[in-house]
Amino acid sequence: MRVLRGWLPLRRKFPATTTSCDDDERLPSLTSRLHIAILGGVLIPIGLFWFAWCAPQGLFFVSNSFVVARSISPSIHWIVPILAGVPFGAGVAQILQSLTTYLMDTYPLYFASSVASTIVLRSCCGALFPLFSPAMFRSLGDQWAMSLFGFLALACMPIPVLFWVSHGCSSSVVRGFSYLDSGSEIWLMD
Repeated sequence: MRVLRGWLPLRRKFPATTTSCDDDERLPSLTSRLHIAILGGVLIPIGLFWFAWCAPQGLFFVSNSFVVARSISPSIHWIVPILAGVPFGAGVAQILQSLTTYLMDTYPLYFASSVASTIVLRSCCGALFPLFSPAMFRSLGDQWAMSLFGFLALACMPIPVLFWVSHGCSSSVVRGFSYLDSGSEIWLMD
């Protein structure tokens, strides 16, 4: 019950669908989809830096097809770096959810293609990551290699805020480029 009482003021402050800018069309504002991404953009660097500097400091080596970790600093409990996955996972989920709804509102006619392109981009990044990450972790060390990803996430953190500030009430301009209206010429294939 306490969780609900804490959530209600935030729910009133950041509604899921707001019609402040597109009141005549009764469409949700595009910027109303970015509040979740702003929170997710804050949570991802927190999780990455937390994991980077609380993970065991030591050498990871492969021995007979399994990974063995030798920790230099056993003073940190094993659950602490695992708990760093909570803000990281919540941040990634919030950003992906916000991105999907933003694309759905921006490109309603081409929604499937826009989401498919983001999935292809994520899959390409996931396929390329194992090619460079072992060398990076060997050369930088575990803490600084994870911190590099934290700094990249920190650099990307203001992107949803910049979208929110730059679009403001001009979301109808963005929507105007997303699909053709009924009076435009439409080329049909026979």
